[in-house]
Amino acid sequence: MKEYKIQLIPLKLNHLSTLAKWRNKDRIKNTMFNDNKITLFTTIMWHISNIRNANSQYFIIQDIDDNNLIGLIGLTNINFYNKTSELDIYIGEDNYLHKGLASDAFLQLKDYAKINLGLNRIKAYLFANNTIAFRFYNKLGFRVEGTLRNEILKNSEFKDIQIMAYKL
Repeated sequence: MKEYKIQLIPLKLNHLSTLAKWRNKDRIKNTMFNDNKITLFTTIMWHISNIRNANSQYFIIQDIDDNNLIGLIGLTNINFYNKTSELDIYIGEDNYLHKGLASDAFLQLKDYAKINLGLNRIKAYLFANNTIAFRFYNKLGFRVEGTLRNEILKNSEFKDIQIMAYKL
């Protein structure tokens, strides 16, 4: 059994100011499909919406050694009939990048998705030119399923979206 360096804890109200701070970092904001500035208020409204929606589950990634909150991972658009969902993930704290912690978080989440939710597949949507995300997902075992051309308007330019999927 693999020993993880992180744990996943359910996203709570007291995490939201940290989440808003992370979400406004350029390296994270540039990978998101939304160009809007994220405020604490919009983060709270987003969280309330997710609480009411049984089709999304989010977790904070916490370092086990120092208990620091380091990122976010979640399943969205959970379709219990088709047993699919989409993945959201990022490491918000710069000094925790490139340490395999996002991979650890996904490995824990995929087990949760299969065992607790009965899911069969997890999809990831990313900008087609996001080579860092592509390598990350590919390393985890995600496979390319297709490209949506000119799908998202970002910074006044239409961008292609790559779809990748992981079979649980």
